[in-house]
Amino acid sequence: MLVVVLDALDAESVHEGEVPDAVRMAGDVGVPVVVVCRTSEVGRRESGAAGIAGVYPLGLPDVPRSDGAAGADPDGARADRHARVARIARTWTPVHPAARVEWEHVGAPRC
Repeated sequence: MLVVVLDALDAESVHEGEVPDAVRMAGDVGVPVVVVCRTSEVGRRESGAAGIAGVYPLGLPDVPRSDGAAGADPDGARADRHARVARIARTWTPVHPAARVEWEHVGAPRC
C-alpha cells in the first residue's frame, strides 16, 4: 500500500501533484493508494476513477493548546487522531499467517 498524506483532498489535488504521481507509481507495482487527509471534497466515484483505493479524512482541525501555542493539538485530539490512523493501518495491513494461527490457538474468533 502507498499512503499519501494531504491537508485537503480536492478536485485539483486528485488530478495534479502527489496523488496522480502516487497512483502511477503504485500501479507499476500493483499496490493500492490510500489518502489520509484533514478534509476531503472528493466523493468515492471521483477518487475511485482517479485510482485511489481509499480516502480517510481525519476531520481534526489544529486547535490552540491551553497554554496558547498555535497549531498544536490538545492531548485528547492527538490521541483520537492516533487511534484513527491505527484503525486505518489495520484496515490495510494483511494478517500474517502466523498471527492467524496464534489467534485461533487462544480461542479468538476467526478473522
